[in-house]
Amino acid sequence: MEKWEYLTVIIGYTQMNEPKLKSVDGREMPDWKTLPFRHALRILGEDGWELVTGTSPDGYSNTNDPLYVFKRPWGGAAYNMDSLLVRISTLMNT
Repeated sequence: MEKWEYLTVIIGYTQMNEPKLKSVDGREMPDWKTLPFRHALRILGEDGWELVTGTSPDGYSNTNDPLYVFKRPWGGAAYNMDSLLVRISTLMNT
């Protein structure tokens, strides 16, 4: 039986209604209002993460921010969040 690992992502919105990466697995991203969600999606896909489900801010959660759940086959090591942030920053500067 294949084992899976899961990752939760919460998206926040700026005043310009732009989706930004607010938290990953409960860890709020520093300066999250500068982290475009599209860059995070690209990197998560490159790392083998597949979107499983998402909830909209319509009463199913305690926040107005949507929550997304990703999964990938278990690789035996914890996902490196710091690497994710560095790679997002790199994409932002290109």
